[in-house]
Amino acid sequence: MLAPGKRRLILLIDGLDEAAAPVGDNPLPLFLPWALPPGVLVLCSSRPTYPNLEWLKARDGGVPEVDLDDKQWSRSNAEACQYFWQAQDFTPPLPAWLTEQALVRGGGNLLYAVKLRDQLEPLSAEERQVIALPAGLVGWLDESWQKFVSDEACWPLLERGLGLLCAAREALPVSALGHLLGGVPRREALLRRVRSVLLEEPASWRQQDDDPGEVAYRLYHDSFRDFIERRLGGAVAMQGFHQTLV
Repeated sequence: MLAPGKRRLILLIDGLDEAAAPVGDNPLPLFLPWALPPGVLVLCSSRPTYPNLEWLKARDGGVPEVDLDDKQWSRSNAEACQYFWQAQDFTPPLPAWLTEQALVRGGGNLLYAVKLRDQLEPLSAEERQVIALPAGLVGWLDESWQKFVSDEACWPLLERGLGLLCAAREALPVSALGHLLGGVPRREALLRRVRSVLLEEPASWRQQDDDPGEVAYRLYHDSFRDFIERRLGGAVAMQGFHQTLV
């Protein structure tokens, strides 16, 4: 169907390194075909440290790689961030100097731009005038982390909640999160304080037959999880959170 008309079909697969499989198994052969029909291309994304990429690279003919962290893409990343900020509709509009500073501080990281937009949106025009923008995504994460640990009264709850969310890997439904934290009030206290680093998955994603499903939460991005895991104490600290989940 594709070849006679010289058409192409491009399949996009994001997050190869998040594919689930039993420990030690390679899940990629379960959904990536060894041979593709004429005109069909598969474009995949993954972290470069994912060990199963070697299986993909070893295929006959090789697999072309595009390193998005390479300097040759820096201009493209910067332009994507610029278009992002131009598309934002703030009331009142962001001053030009603040947008320029956001572009410089973000260093071409679109995730930084998205989270900074969320941070700026509820602020008044006066508050936006004096805000100090963090340097890069790591700077934004570190600033968020410092707010968490400085809340001494709630830190034990935040530490437990963030640790469990890191260990879970998948989104935790609100009922499970409340059970793990000791009730709805404690769950809501956690969500109010750490919502900036979480992604809310709608109830419709878990709807089955007559079950309406429920809202669930996970870390916004794997880079957020890696950052928080390291700050909580790394693999040793995660063992305790895994035991709690079990």
